[in-house]
Amino acid sequence: MRKSYAAVMLLYHFATGLMVPILSLVLLNRGCNLSQLAFAVGAYSLTAFTLELPSGIFADRCGRKTSFLLSCLTGCLSIALLLLFQGFPVVVLAMMLNGSARAFGSGSMDALLIDRSLAENGPEKLAAITTQLSFMESIGVAVGSAVGGILPSVLQRFFPAQLYNANLILRIAVTVCAALLAMRVVEETPKMAVQPEPQDANEVQEAAEAPELPEAELLQSTLQMVESPTTEELHTEQETIRPATLRQYMNEGIAFVRHNRVVLLLTVGGLLTGFFFGNVETYWQPAFTALLPGNTLLWLLGLLSFGGMGFALLGNLAMKRVLDSGRMTQSKGYTAMRVSMGGCLFLLALSKAPAGFGVWYLIMYFCLGAANIGESVLLNREIPSEHRSGMLSFFSLVTQAGVLLSTGIAAAVLAFQSVSTLWVWGGLILFFLSVGIGVLLKKSLKTAERE
Repeated sequence: MRKSYAAVMLLYHFATGLMVPILSLVLLNRGCNLSQLAFAVGAYSLTAFTLELPSGIFADRCGRKTSFLLSCLTGCLSIALLLLFQGFPVVVLAMMLNGSARAFGSGSMDALLIDRSLAENGPEKLAAITTQLSFMESIGVAVGSAVGGILPSVLQRFFPAQLYNANLILRIAVTVCAALLAMRVVEETPKMAVQPEPQDANEVQEAAEAPELPEAELLQSTLQMVESPTTEELHTEQETIRPATLRQYMNEGIAFVRHNRVVLLLTVGGLLTGFFFGNVETYWQPAFTALLPGNTLLWLLGLLSFGGMGFALLGNLAMKRVLDSGRMTQSKGYTAMRVSMGGCLFLLALSKAPAGFGVWYLIMYFCLGAANIGESVLLNREIPSEHRSGMLSFFSLVTQAGVLLSTGIAAAVLAFQSVSTLWVWGGLILFFLSVGIGVLLKKSLKTAERE
C-alpha cells in the first residue's frame, strides 16, 4: 500500500477513534438521559442500515473516492451539531448524520484499495492487503481512542463546562485533513495504458513522434483505426454497456448472497457480531465506570479503548501469521475466534472488578481482530470485483441490522434486568451459534472445492 493511501486511512480512523471512549458520555452531556441513549444509538443504526446498500451501489457507480469524501462531509456535519447545539432532537439528528457517514465510508476506500491490489499483484496478495487495511483501522482507532480519553481529563481542569469540546473540534479538523489528502493523492481506479498497435514501420515511426494525447482523444483516435460503426450500431452498443438499474443491481447482489452458501454463513455471522457487540459498545462505558471507586478517572476509558484496538491489531497480526504458516485454514481460524468471543462476553458479564472487566474486554477484542482476518479473506475471495464495494456494504448493512435489533431488545430487557444479565445470555447464544456456523461453513467450503 502506498504511504499516501496509508496516511489517508490512518487519519480517517484516528478521527473515528477520538469519539470511541466518550461517545455515550457526549450524548448524555448534550441532552440525552439514560432512557434516551438507546433511541439515539438506534437512530444511528437505523440510518446506517437504511443507507448501507444504496451507499455501496453509489460507490460502485459514482466512484468509491466520491463516496469516501461524502462520508467525511456528513461526519463533520454530525460533530458540528454536537459541538454547537444541545437537546435530544439535535442529538438524534447528529447521530443520523453520523450513521450516513458510516454508510458511505464503509467498504468504499477498502474496495478501491483491494481492487487496486488485485489488479497490480493478483489474488495471492489478498490476505496481505486485507491485513494492511485492518492494521490501518486498528492502529488509527487505537491511537485516536487513547487521545480521546486523555483530552477530557486534561480539559476538566480548565474548562469543566466544556469537557468534550476538544474531542469534537479535533475530530472535525482531522477528518477535513483526511478528505483533503484523499482528494489530492487517491486515484479512483488504477491507470491503464491504452496504446493502439501500429500496423507497419511507418506507423511505428508516426506513433513514436506523435505527442501524448488526452484519454478522450486517444480513445477517439483508436476507434478511428477500426471500421466505423453505424449510428444504429453505436446506439445498440451504448444500450449494451449501460449500467444496470438500481433495482437490478440490488436483486443481483441479494441473489448472489442467497446462492453462495459461504457468503450467506458469513453474513449470518456478521449479523450476530452486530447484535452482540452493539450492546457491548453501547453500554461498556457506564458498566466499566460503575466498577470504579470513583467517577473521575475518565482517562481509564481512553486506556481501555486504546487497549481494545491494540489487542484487535495483535489479533490481526497473529491470525495472519497462522494463516501464512498453513497451520490453520481461514474457516477454522474464523470459527475458533468467533466461539471464543462468545466465551469472553459471558465472562465479561460476570466481572466484578475493573481489572477483570478490562482483561476479558481486551481478550474479546483480540478474538474479534483475529476473526476479521479470516472473515475478510473468505468474503473477498467469494465476491467478484465488479460487485465488491456493493457486497461489502451489504455485509456491513447486515452488521448494522444486528446493532439495530440489539438496540430494541436491549431497551426491553434492561427495563427488567441488568446489563450483566443481557451479556450473560448474549455470550451463551453467540458461543453456540458460532459453533453451528463453523460446522456448516466447513461443509460448504468442502462442497465448493469438489465442484
